[in-house]
Amino acid sequence: MSDGARTVPATEVRPGDRITARAIDLTVTRIDRPFLGRDEMLAFVEDSDVQWIKVPVALDAEVVLRD
Repeated sequence: MSDGARTVPATEVRPGDRITARAIDLTVTRIDRPFLGRDEMLAFVEDSDVQWIKVPVALDAEVVLRD
């Protein structure tokens, strides 16, 4: 892991954070929780001029938080 990056629980991510989840880089603009009606899931969403992407993860997953 490079300098300025650390692993955190998915539940600690907030909108505005830059993360890597499931090998996908995104800047979180929204968090959908629960995801598809499943209380044990959430989804990180980036909705920007750069990209639109939704990355679902389990609540107990870890992601890389980038500075």
